[in-house]
Amino acid sequence: MGVRILSDDDYQAFYCSTTMMAFGPIMYGDAEEFEEWLEIDPRKIDDNELESKYCDFRSEKESEEDPNKDAIRLWNER
Repeated sequence: MGVRILSDDDYQAFYCSTTMMAFGPIMYGDAEEFEEWLEIDPRKIDDNELESKYCDFRSEKESEEDPNKDAIRLWNER
């Protein structure tokens, strides 16, 4: 019993295999990676905080994929 992932071709969501209830944000194919990044059972986090953490995760992931992103953004803000 635990957290499982529902998925289709484009999206994923967590669900609890004990209660059979989905929870948290709709994710874009990176639910497993997000669950590992959390380092805590996502069922212990309320939905609003889980959504916020997913946004943090996506931002961090995008920064890692494009290390110049922040520099470019700061340059454009001048």
